[in-house]
Amino acid sequence: MNRLMKIINEMSYEDLQKIQLDVEQGVLKELVEERLAFLEDDNKVCPTCHNKPPADALVLQFGPADLRKQVYCCAMDCLEYFLKQLKRQNYHREKKIKQE
Repeated sequence: MNRLMKIINEMSYEDLQKIQLDVEQGVLKELVEERLAFLEDDNKVCPTCHNKPPADALVLQFGPADLRKQVYCCAMDCLEYFLKQLKRQNYHREKKIKQE
């Protein structure tokens, strides 16, 4: 709690108002729950190097709104490689659809 208190004490009035609004709307609760779920899940694997991502992993959410997917990359180079492969996959899919 000391770290949180320290952060709050260093915030400006405007930032505190925004945080208060987030608390009232439940946004902060949702953020904490998402972070806890991430830390509790031992099955996460970086899609590029297949290592377990660290607690401060880079998270990418993608896909249509009704079918969101998340990937946890352990470093920026893994995320960049994943995005390149995703673009390549989409390019080939679109090319195949145009040929049909």
